[in-house]
Amino acid sequence: MDDVEAYETRPGQGNLPLLRELLKKKQVQIITFTSSSTVRNFLKLLGDESKVLLKGVMLASIGPVTSAAICEEGLEVDAEAAQYTVDGLMEAILSRMKTWKRGD
Repeated sequence: MDDVEAYETRPGQGNLPLLRELLKKKQVQIITFTSSSTVRNFLKLLGDESKVLLKGVMLASIGPVTSAAICEEGLEVDAEAAQYTVDGLMEAILSRMKTWKRGD
């Protein structure tokens, strides 16, 4: 039996200076993670400042495996999808937004 790779996960090539600026100015309210690799790649992009930059930002996870990756990085999950889909992730965010305050 051969394994065939259907996709490859790679770090994004976005505007890192803009992202850092928005995080420093507290203009980002929610960040969603849909896999463990998105957690690792995102935090790798932010580097050593990641915990400081993410303070007060809601971190939302698509499910328990992704949440575990967030926790392994020393961060807290604010919202976790009960159904491991994008719709489930949105439901978790909307539910958490009712009681969440920046910096909780």
